[in-house]
Amino acid sequence: MLPCYLQEVLDLSQDQTADLMRLRQLFLTKRRFLALERKRLVSFLATFDDQLLHPSDNSTTATDLVNRLKDNALEDQQVLFKVVGAVWFGVCPPVWVLMSC
Repeated sequence: MLPCYLQEVLDLSQDQTADLMRLRQLFLTKRRFLALERKRLVSFLATFDDQLLHPSDNSTTATDLVNRLKDNALEDQQVLFKVVGAVWFGVCPPVWVLMSC
């Protein structure tokens, strides 16, 4: 539930508040999944130095890890943008949308 002062400032209906809380839950769940994946990739990168592989294998593996970390960061950013868009255009009162024009 939203803090009461925030509820008063936003002046959201119960349905809007429920939508906002659901978006929050989805957002935090997805961010948690991405953080766990990022942590796994970074820990693999940390143990990567201990492995004795052929130099070309190291280069290929390092490149793959970097690309996966980039994809993770991009997906994390896209999740934020999608949630902000959903809140702005789907949950906020119509007056807010008109004020933004």
